[in-house]
Amino acid sequence: MFGDTTSINLVRHDDIRRRLRAKGIRLLDIAAETSKQPSLVTQTSQGYRRCPEIEEAIARHLNQSVDSLFPERYGPSESAKGDQP
Repeated sequence: MFGDTTSINLVRHDDIRRRLRAKGIRLLDIAAETSKQPSLVTQTSQGYRRCPEIEEAIARHLNQSVDSLFPERYGPSESAKGDQP
């Protein structure tokens, strides 16, 4: 129904919601900030859909890099690769 299901992570979604809530931010706020539908924000956080703009907004509010928050979507960051050939 939603394509690739390997990145679905409802535990991470709950963690994202909890951490945002601790900062006084709701997924609805992310939707308003990005001008996206609230359902798309939820589906992106759960891993059912991808939206780089939403992923970046969530990561920014959590003071975290998008590749560390969604590693299966972005892989390791260039800085984390270090001296690898």
